[in-house]
Amino acid sequence: MYAKQTLVLVCAVTNILSAAVTINEFHYDNAGGDTNEFIEIMITDPLSMSPDAVDIFFYNGGDGTPYKEFNLSDFDAHGILSDSNAYFSKLVSGIQNGGPDGFAVTYDGTVFDFISYEGSFSATSGPAAGMTSTDILTYEATSTPVNSSLQRECSSNTWILTEGFNTLGQVNTGCTPVPVPSPSTVPVPGACLLTCLGLGLLQATRRHIQ
Repeated sequence: MYAKQTLVLVCAVTNILSAAVTINEFHYDNAGGDTNEFIEIMITDPLSMSPDAVDIFFYNGGDGTPYKEFNLSDFDAHGILSDSNAYFSKLVSGIQNGGPDGFAVTYDGTVFDFISYEGSFSATSGPAAGMTSTDILTYEATSTPVNSSLQRECSSNTWILTEGFNTLGQVNTGCTPVPVPSPSTVPVPGACLLTCLGLGLLQATRRHIQ
């Protein structure tokens, strides 16, 4: 009984650890009055993660505290796109300018991503308390064209400014569809399932012999 429960727990944890939830794109400042401010969240391996367990916190870098909070259920869902990731976005007015400021994303209370713009800071409260944000090293300003955005590059963990356009609800600029895995490649969740089935069969065989 205990071995069976352990197998289920190991598989569940392995599936979660193989996935991630990250801030993928956002817009907070532009020339004139700020227009169409938004944030976009991306979930890799969306079949193993529940959107309802994802929370997004907007952080004020001045005092390290959250000033807005949303659950991913409040976001517009764009589905699983050509890169096999799931995208969610929300228009949010009043995203703070004049950094450093930032965002933290959690899954079941665990921080998966904590980024900032216009500098880094240490969170003093909320889920990221005691953590230091990762500065994305680019920013928007009062001269930035309307409808621009800051977005994460697909091939790296670097961020770029797209001037005058954004990819809200779409795969980021320069991203390519994920190729179909070769028959010899077994994804992590599948490998875990096969391992669990194999161990379960072995356990059943031992019981039969006894």
